[in-house]
Amino acid sequence: MTRSAPHGSIRSLGRGLVLSLGFWLVMLGCSPLKEVSAQPSSPASAPASAPASADTLKVLFVGNSFTFFWNLPKTFQLMGASQQVPIMVRQSTSGGANWSDHWNGRKGLRTRELIAAEEWDVVILQDHSQSTYDQRDSFMHYGHLLLPLVQDQGAVPLLYATWAKANEPEKLPEISEAYQELGQKTGVWVAPVGEMYKQVALKDPGIELYDADLKHPSPTGTYLAALVLYRTIIGPVADIPYRLSTKDADGEILYMAIVGQEIAQNIKEVIDAWVVTAAVKKLKDPR
Repeated sequence: MTRSAPHGSIRSLGRGLVLSLGFWLVMLGCSPLKEVSAQPSSPASAPASAPASADTLKVLFVGNSFTFFWNLPKTFQLMGASQQVPIMVRQSTSGGANWSDHWNGRKGLRTRELIAAEEWDVVILQDHSQSTYDQRDSFMHYGHLLLPLVQDQGAVPLLYATWAKANEPEKLPEISEAYQELGQKTGVWVAPVGEMYKQVALKDPGIELYDADLKHPSPTGTYLAALVLYRTIIGPVADIPYRLSTKDADGEILYMAIVGQEIAQNIKEVIDAWVVTAAVKKLKDPR
């Protein structure tokens, strides 16, 4: 039995609540974790951050360079700011880190301490992609340690399923299946970023989602990842600007993301199609 995502603040769900998921979040026709009304603003008008308050969504990102490249947490925060959704973001990341490193405090990481240090609403967990197929047992083991730790703090964990290297597309099913299995076994939601990489490339092969190393995300790839996370956690992405900015210490505009308007629209259409397909699937098979 699959439970649809609740509306309103995640905090209102109560501490310790485990949200049920059998497969991908929206592939089951679920609502986002936090539904809000979209309120468009100009691309350059998004504030740098909002003061933490009862209405501020507190999100911790746990991962490696697939999370910190082109500052995914800040991009996600600015998407919220552009829609008048205050978000506080923090990250626990280190290049090449896997969940074993996070759990055992290697690479200078203090992930377990950070999870316990704040009343997070959502903790987004991203493992090293190769762990899903080269170290599957370790992926599952540390996933089963980290997810309850997050839940015991009253936060909602979200699995951030990544992509395959551009020159190894055959690895994507293994990556996706690993996150799917972990989500099924733990009742935790999954944001299928890697699957959206694939669908965007099918729609428009000219969109550059990868950095020159064919592994890390390009600025557009990070924008896509932030959109998928936003759609999963908060709601519709149609009014998210294709340029996201903040201000530096001198009050000057600092652009964090600049994506071509047509490219941004194509990415949003893929995400919208993902949601619509899920809704149709649920109508046909509401189990």
